[in-house]
Amino acid sequence: MNEPSRPIPSRTIAFLAAASFASAASVRACDPILPEIANAFSTSVGIAARVVTVFGVTYACAQLAYGLIGDRFGKLETIAVMTLASAATAAVCALSGSLNLLIVARLFAGGTAAAIIPLSIAWIGDEVDYETRQPVIARFLTGQILGLILGQVMAGIVAEYLGWRIVFLFLSGFFLVSGAALSRELLRRRERAVPVPVREAVRQVGTLMRNRWVLIVLASVFVEGAALFGGYSFVGADLRARFGISYDLIGLIVGGFGLGGLIYAAAAPVLVRRLGEGGLALSGGLVLAAAFAAIGLAPRAFAAAPATIIAGLGFYMLHNTLQTNATQMAPEARSISVALFASCFFLGQSAGVGLGAPVFDFAGGLPLLLIAGAVLAGVGFIFRLMLRGK
Repeated sequence: MNEPSRPIPSRTIAFLAAASFASAASVRACDPILPEIANAFSTSVGIAARVVTVFGVTYACAQLAYGLIGDRFGKLETIAVMTLASAATAAVCALSGSLNLLIVARLFAGGTAAAIIPLSIAWIGDEVDYETRQPVIARFLTGQILGLILGQVMAGIVAEYLGWRIVFLFLSGFFLVSGAALSRELLRRRERAVPVPVREAVRQVGTLMRNRWVLIVLASVFVEGAALFGGYSFVGADLRARFGISYDLIGLIVGGFGLGGLIYAAAAPVLVRRLGEGGLALSGGLVLAAAFAAIGLAPRAFAAAPATIIAGLGFYMLHNTLQTNATQMAPEARSISVALFASCFFLGQSAGVGLGAPVFDFAGGLPLLLIAGAVLAGVGFIFRLMLRGK
């Protein structure tokens, strides 16, 4: 007989989504307020942009470390502690009296916020049966998507009327509330994580890297991240070069990507049921290729807006399939495997932007978008084939 399905811990997942909202919002919160920070410390925007750079570097580099920590001390325990720590680091950002102190504070803020999203996905992998896991992860990602969308918008509005320091106080408050809620959930749970010795965790990393399926998933997400960001990162520059529109309009158009993600989160149960994992991966890649071509060929700036929404839908169809497989590619070392997955995705982003920049400078936006779209379609097609032979 089949074992009965476990109940889905919806309340805890909702609190994890709230923490992921704050984590994702903190990634992009400084983008619109860089001029204000530069004015406050009498420096240039370029120098002030270091508060963005250092956050991103520590956010990416800390992923694997949190994989080891999560398996050693418990995923939910680590998330709760780091969410509360993020409230402290965000508050320090608000109170920084010089640009150097703000840069150091953002360095630590990136390190604390990095634990939340990948360990949350790993924890969901532990608690939710595989058959129902993909729609649940899609619902959890709503918090992350909203954070990416609203982080910039809210930061701009708050900075305009209340000052840039209040932006960090808002983030601190959100981290504090969600961290307190997660701590309460942790205290109410009867089960406690079984510690994994550090030596065993390191051994598991070596075992993972010798597993063919793990390497397939990691290579897929690396190429996906490189192709997506190697193309989409230059959409704003392409629209500016072709149509000369203002930066606020560019932000609205490019922001449609997040709206596409929300559409996927709402439709995920139906899409997963009708298409299955392989169908979702292939369809997501094809949708991305079509959307990228439509953006590059758009006759007017606003004609690209629907295509950016469709691109977001296609990305989450493909990426959520990869994420779900990442939670199951090594169940005995789920924190580390999801952390490796996140690290490969971030490394792919960096590689893609580096490779895409000279292509954009030499050939323009259309060839770059067509190449990126073709690669993404290839990722979806090949991953579908790999799923059949898994």
